[in-house]
Amino acid sequence: MARRNFLDDSILLLAVGLLAVLLAAAIRSGADLPGNEGLRARSGDFSQFYTAGLLANRGEIDRLYDQAYFFGLQREWKEDGGLFSLYPPMMALFMMPLARLPFHAALVVWWGIQAACFAGVGWILYGMMDLSRRWRVIALASLANLFPLAIAVRMAHLAPMLLLVLAGGIVLHSRGKTVSAGLLLSLLAIKPQLAVGLVLWLCLRRDLRTLAGVAAGMLAQAAAVAAAFGPAVFRDYLQQLPVIAAICRTLFHYSPIFEQSASGIVDNLLWMHGADRSVRIVAMLAAHILAAAAASILLVRTVSAARPFTFGKVARREPGTLRVAHAAQYEYAAAVLFMLLFPPYLLVYDLLLLAVPLVLLWSTPRWPVGVVLYATATMLAATLAMWTGFSLTGLAALWAMFEIALAMRPATAGPPCSTLVPSGHHA
Repeated sequence: MARRNFLDDSILLLAVGLLAVLLAAAIRSGADLPGNEGLRARSGDFSQFYTAGLLANRGEIDRLYDQAYFFGLQREWKEDGGLFSLYPPMMALFMMPLARLPFHAALVVWWGIQAACFAGVGWILYGMMDLSRRWRVIALASLANLFPLAIAVRMAHLAPMLLLVLAGGIVLHSRGKTVSAGLLLSLLAIKPQLAVGLVLWLCLRRDLRTLAGVAAGMLAQAAAVAAAFGPAVFRDYLQQLPVIAAICRTLFHYSPIFEQSASGIVDNLLWMHGADRSVRIVAMLAAHILAAAAASILLVRTVSAARPFTFGKVARREPGTLRVAHAAQYEYAAAVLFMLLFPPYLLVYDLLLLAVPLVLLWSTPRWPVGVVLYATATMLAATLAMWTGFSLTGLAALWAMFEIALAMRPATAGPPCSTLVPSGHHA
């Protein structure tokens, strides 16, 4: 019976994976989305990843943040120019093997890596869910139809790899393997804004073992980069951070379906109504402060109520004391939502990380919150955003954090705190 269940699950997961690939291929082969003329290249964001590795292979790492040279180099394989160098120097190191291939061959391999990441994520998320087999399959099929998933594939983005790292790290953490979880989660440093939210969450819960793993992983990455390229590349990156921030926020104007941050949404709405740039900048700053502050307060309330782990061990609860059902799921969901809401810069493909809080919320009594959050990240919601001029996903994520904080109020009865160890024995 166990072998039959394993085969059934494998076939169903394969079917869901094929559905995701077909959906992404259909969107990729279709017309370009309006309002994103600077993003219409066939290779999407992969161009900047490849170029970083190419410069490293050529021994031109000192020009990694020479934006004019970096941009112009991509004309060798892109008719409309390229993208700028926005990522830390670890990207150049990671991409060196792939950049030894011709560009279009490397792009095909990259899509293969994305597919492998989706398969791994599907398997992990399937085990995360505390649902029956039928509902877990339905949930995976629903996730395969997320609009951010299709965009991540269409743009050849890094998000599928980050999702695999995040999901794997959370499962390791839930099993008490906190140092290993920290080492894996340290790879999120490739997008520093996500790593900042992660570290703040771990500091808030005083999770020293996981923090030690994160620190060790980041130091190992830094040492590898310094050994390969020399420490000067970090100086170049730090000096370029203001330029990178300006490129991300002012050079590109993203359409409502791409822009997901509170500050970006406010900027879009004011721009549509002809507001001056000075007014827009002040409004963007105010919107970001409000959103980040609200998310921070809600995370503090959630973590202070949950604390399912203390220094990597499951918290002991004496018989008869107050307890909260599904505390681990709620805290992990809130942490990921915080990682997305805290930075001032958030685009639609980053919302692929929503897959983790969605499956966690669907496994709790607050599953309707997950359904609403999911609905804001579908193709229908993206179409609605084009009409209204803004996306609802950020607001829904903030509301989800509020509902999680409410759910964390201790009750005098109920099942004990649960973990995310895949059981695989549900009916």
